[in-house]
Amino acid sequence: MLDSDLYNDWRIGLIPHIPGFPLPIVGLVAPDARWPGMVSLHISKDVALHVGASEVTVQETRFADFQQLSAETVVGKAVVAALGAEGEVNPFDLVAVTSYCVSKGISAEADVARAVRLILEAYRELARQILAQNQARIH
Repeated sequence: MLDSDLYNDWRIGLIPHIPGFPLPIVGLVAPDARWPGMVSLHISKDVALHVGASEVTVQETRFADFQQLSAETVVGKAVVAALGAEGEVNPFDLVAVTSYCVSKGISAEADVARAVRLILEAYRELARQILAQNQARIH
């Protein structure tokens, strides 16, 4: 099951490199930026990177279109199945894992399952770092 209706009009965004993070960051771009000239790239419901618009490649693809295309491909189906084993599939994980698998040519079920673990672990660690930095700024 996919919890996504809220994000249907959000676009897919990519930051190719963040210093100290081993993977490109793929997430959902909020339709309205918090600050002029900035893009809010969400990697989870609660965590977003707010970066200059020039640092993010924002695709024309809306999440609703991405979700439909994923449901029609072997890779997308394998990702949904692997993520579904962890509970409810969320849009952020679907975008991150599917994009990674497509970019690496991964489609075999066992390889997708490994990619799910790798991506979710890496993104959760990034989210922890972002939240810790934000808390340090507040205090």
